Amino acid sequence: MIYRRPTSETIRRRWDLILMSGHVAEARVSVADATRLARQVCIRIAIVCQQIRFTEKEIWLGFDGGVAVIRPIGDTLLFRVEALDLPTFRGIQTLLEGSLSEIVRVFDYAFDWQRTDPRPSSEMRPKDRG
Repeated sequence: MIYRRPTSETIRRRWDLILMSGHVAEARVSVADATRLARQVCIRIAIVCQQIRFTEKEIWLGFDGGVAVIRPIGDTLLFRVEALDLPTFRGIQTLLEGSLSEIVRVFDYAFDWQRTDPRPSSEMRPKDRG
C-alpha cells in the first residue's frame, strides 16, 4: 500500500475547511506505552486512510472530509478528530475507539470525547515547513 505524504499546502487547505465546520473533539486515554500503541492504531486503520503523516510528536490521519491526530504524551494518548460533517466525525471517532479496543482492553469511560475549540493550539497546528 502506498501512502501519499501530504504537502503543507494540502494540510493547510484541510485545516481551513475543517475550521469552518465546528465538528471538533479531543479525547485523552490513559495507556501504557503510548507511542507503540499510537503506531499500532495507525497500522490497523491505514487501509481506510487517504493520507498518513508521521511527525516527531504525532500521527496525522487524513480521511475524506476529516482529519485525526494521534499524539502520545507520556502514559496518555491524545486523540483529536475534526470533520466537515457529523457522520464523518462520528465515523472517525468510532474507528479510533474500535482500533484501540482491539489492541488493549479499554473501557467505555476511557474515551471521554470533549468538544474543543476548532482552532488547534499552537502545538497541534501543522507547521509551515516551506
